[in-house]
Amino acid sequence: MAIMIPDEVSDFTTAGEGTFYRFLQAVAKPDHHYIAWYLPDIRGYEPDFIIYSNQLGLVIFEVKDWVLDQVVSADPQHFTLKISGSTEKRKNPLQQARDYIYQIMNKIKKDGRLVSKQDHSHGNVKIPVSYGVVFPNIVKHEYRQKELDKVIPTDKVLFWDDLHPQSPICSDPSGRCFQDNMKQMFSPLFDFSISQNELNHLKQLLFPVIRIDLPCREEHRNQAEDARRLKILDKNQESIARQYGGGHRLITGPSGSGKTLILVHRAALLHQYNPEVRRILFLCYNVTLVNYIKRLLADKQVPLGDKGVEVMHFFQLCARICGDDVVYENEDRDYYELVIQDALEKLPDFPVSYDAVFIDEGQDFSDDMLRIVMPLLNTRTNHFTMTSDEQQDIYERPRTWKKVGIQARGRVHRLSWAYRNTKEIHDLSESLSCMKKTKDKTASGEQLQLFPDTFGTLHGPPPEIIGFSDFHEIPAYVTDQ
Repeated sequence: MAIMIPDEVSDFTTAGEGTFYRFLQAVAKPDHHYIAWYLPDIRGYEPDFIIYSNQLGLVIFEVKDWVLDQVVSADPQHFTLKISGSTEKRKNPLQQARDYIYQIMNKIKKDGRLVSKQDHSHGNVKIPVSYGVVFPNIVKHEYRQKELDKVIPTDKVLFWDDLHPQSPICSDPSGRCFQDNMKQMFSPLFDFSISQNELNHLKQLLFPVIRIDLPCREEHRNQAEDARRLKILDKNQESIARQYGGGHRLITGPSGSGKTLILVHRAALLHQYNPEVRRILFLCYNVTLVNYIKRLLADKQVPLGDKGVEVMHFFQLCARICGDDVVYENEDRDYYELVIQDALEKLPDFPVSYDAVFIDEGQDFSDDMLRIVMPLLNTRTNHFTMTSDEQQDIYERPRTWKKVGIQARGRVHRLSWAYRNTKEIHDLSESLSCMKKTKDKTASGEQLQLFPDTFGTLHGPPPEIIGFSDFHEIPAYVTDQ
């Protein structure tokens, strides 16, 4: 099936959009040939669907739930519809889709990277862009009988005939019928081929919500293509981030797999597109992580504070609940246990609730900590997402998600690719693992693999191996560096 972004939608704007979404999900095969975005944001414009195929280029679809009895008249610019006893004029959906093309083409041309430099096509966009309409409730021959094909040709429309479960397209498990139909309807005006890097750049241009320019240190500014690839979410990450539905979700994965970026994108999307989500809590355990998350959200132009996203670490939240000052670091465990118990006692009197709650590095939270957080979630909107990496569970706190109110069954997303490590770091780790393979075994007797799915094309300086005569020299050296 196609790579659907988002890959889970609980509420569609219209029933027809839901029908077309499920149609694409079922028939667009093989999955590596198709990417389908539902309600992408293009400079403030929102086409219903955009499909990318390495054989077709981009195809924009407008979906209309109209039935023929509603159509009073039509012309190239407008449809006049009878709705609830009154007459309304709506923009011709084919013209609407065509207008989105202008936005796309202008943005690509202005950027310049995906514009041809060859003499015969100099200045033209490298990728063909087509457009069409979906009428899920209209039968093709009745459409022709009403002569609406003079306004929107049938070769630009997908009808009920195409979408219903017994149609030739839906009955073909191979996806070949869908592929042939799309080629016939939206045959590209020219041959094209773009690299994976160019496709990533296209996604950055057309769907900027998936891009974050990571704050970087001055001494490590690297403008190489590999570094730029770290600024966009991969298809799996983007699909998780763009899930608009409510409910509880857990995202697990190793360090460097993009968990924090997904949370930032989800917060940005919910705040921008869900009118019910006005107040968001973004929580972490590590004090130093707070400002990093704030910078990422600010880069996405997400408002911070009580009218947007409130970013804080756990004991900062406890201080607000308790109404007392709390020492955030360097106290013993008994001190922080007392803070937690005090917060639990005063929680019923805390007047604030949040329409969405995000927790980063959830493995650092104990059950009692989560018992403080979960009651703050507005049960009507019920948007909760938490990331976790059990391999970084340095506090080893016992926890049971279900007992503290986290209901994420069926909504656990596992990330495997680790983008943070360079190939040089990966190769060193593998060589060290091989050196110790006679000592370090898994329960099955296989060699322990430290970075099983490291993103291996990002390069950096070779790791430096330094020997020390005394353990206490190490933190001093690291601090100096």
